[in-house]
Amino acid sequence: MSGVTGLEVPSPAAIRQQLTKLLANPAIAAAERLSALLRFIVEETLSGRQAQLKEMRIGLDVFGRKADSYDPAFDPIVRVQMGRLRSKLRAYYKGPGGSDRVRIDVPI
Repeated sequence: MSGVTGLEVPSPAAIRQQLTKLLANPAIAAAERLSALLRFIVEETLSGRQAQLKEMRIGLDVFGRKADSYDPAFDPIVRVQMGRLRSKLRAYYKGPGGSDRVRIDVPI
């Protein structure tokens, strides 16, 4: 038998419900930039545009950088905020979200 067994892919509704739960968590809710970043990544992924989630696009669309002056090589905002988001998600799933059936992860 090939493939992975026992893993259920959550529905978009279940993922959005988990997103709402994460955005209500005080550690994430208090960080406006992280909330916007998480919401953007989840919605773009659910819309089938995950391949377009590049550092440049996130810098422009989420963090309001100007296209004519933003250079991700010199402005680390996306890398820094992604690292912070991953850290907050790990802490959430190690703590209050440990039993959540749906988990949202941001790959490196």
